[in-house]
Amino acid sequence: MKYLIASIVAIISLFLVFACVEELKTGDSFSYYSIVKDEEIQSSLKSCFIKFGITNYSGNFTLKEQDEAIAEAFESWQPEITKLYFAQAGINEKKDFAIEFSAENLFSGKQKNAGLLKFKTGDVLSIIRLSDTQPFVKFVLNENYHWDKATFKGVILFLTGKVLGLQVSEVPGSILNEDVSKLNTKNAPGSEDLETVKNLLQNKCKEEIFFNIVTSASDSGIDLNHVLSMRNNPEGLVFENGFLLSTDFQFPTLDKYARIKVLDRNVIKTNPYGSPIGLNRQFPLDSLKSGTSYYLRGYFKDNTGRVVYSKQLKFKTN
Repeated sequence: MKYLIASIVAIISLFLVFACVEELKTGDSFSYYSIVKDEEIQSSLKSCFIKFGITNYSGNFTLKEQDEAIAEAFESWQPEITKLYFAQAGINEKKDFAIEFSAENLFSGKQKNAGLLKFKTGDVLSIIRLSDTQPFVKFVLNENYHWDKATFKGVILFLTGKVLGLQVSEVPGSILNEDVSKLNTKNAPGSEDLETVKNLLQNKCKEEIFFNIVTSASDSGIDLNHVLSMRNNPEGLVFENGFLLSTDFQFPTLDKYARIKVLDRNVIKTNPYGSPIGLNRQFPLDSLKSGTSYYLRGYFKDNTGRVVYSKQLKFKTN
């Protein structure tokens, strides 16, 4: 009999766990708790050139959707305003930011918990963890929550905003709003968020990179031109630059989703005084599919391994 009772209790407990998880999906708000001082969280930002990566993926939605959500979230911190540059790290590269999903107790591990998001039910949605070694910042997300692309992107924006120094807000449209139901409608940090981050980081982020990319079509192909200019960079060594094209991903990177690459590799160019560096290339039309949309980005990589991408352009072949 006692085994029967134990089994019934176990089944009820399992039901309650799933009921709780389902409740998270319909929960309409969460609260952010800062476990350490906000200044300590902000000090974890070691550089304005931030390499990020995802340790493991959620099973709730596709890998491509997760990559897109992360890329869109980080791309939205406009470098021309904030001077922040995000680039996805390669598999073996060190990372400043790491994102991972965990179905285990989020409080486990020896890393220092800096802040957490908790639903009104008491369940933890995500934890910010800090470390003295790379990755300096880790976002650990509750895999038991039924994630979708929009909510995932909204939470990444929220957590990044906290690391950058933004305060929780009740202003509609702010990425620091604690109303989960509004996360699905937010696309990017607002102008007030960007200006606040710019002012908070003005003594840390002094390098400026101006990246302009132009395309034009001709009978023989598509002409690509980009101009790169850097300020406050005493060495200014460009180790590699080029263009990336993708047919199915808005933000192609060197190691992911680039279907076509046009490169100018291993050419060291100095740019000590902010004078522009140009690169002109042409894609022959016969290498592109007709009636196809392409996403195009220019990039450069310096001698320290930093990668900066231009804004993406979209065009469609006839």
